[in-house]
Amino acid sequence: MKKKYFLGLILLIAIIIFMKSLYSPNAFAKPDVLNGTYNCDELNFSSISFDEKDQLYYYYNHLEKEKSDTDLVSKGSYKKVGKGLYSIESSNIIPEQEIICSDNSFTILINDAKYNFYKIDDNPIINIKDSQDD
Repeated sequence: MKKKYFLGLILLIAIIIFMKSLYSPNAFAKPDVLNGTYNCDELNFSSISFDEKDQLYYYYNHLEKEKSDTDLVSKGSYKKVGKGLYSIESSNIIPEQEIICSDNSFTILINDAKYNFYKIDDNPIINIKDSQDD
């Protein structure tokens, strides 16, 4: 009887390990769709969230939180132009430009410098207060 339980337990563990191996935590749903939250290695304390539903982007610099009540630096709109190609509306520090989203990353011009951002989450992480300001 113990042998059956032991074999059942081993089988259950093997199934769990197999199922976990099928799911990669870095595999995002749509690699060429600009939606979700993105980070940049060169700008350690910055992130950009793109809300596909409202077609708005939010650029955060988390060091700004020390200077004011929000870390939102810039907010603007964007639209899809083609497959993986997006047009970004001009804002105070992000000029109007077209960007290509490919393999869950893109390069964007901020304050006259180019930065590569990569996706960290399929969901746009937006401060609720920032989404209501207009």
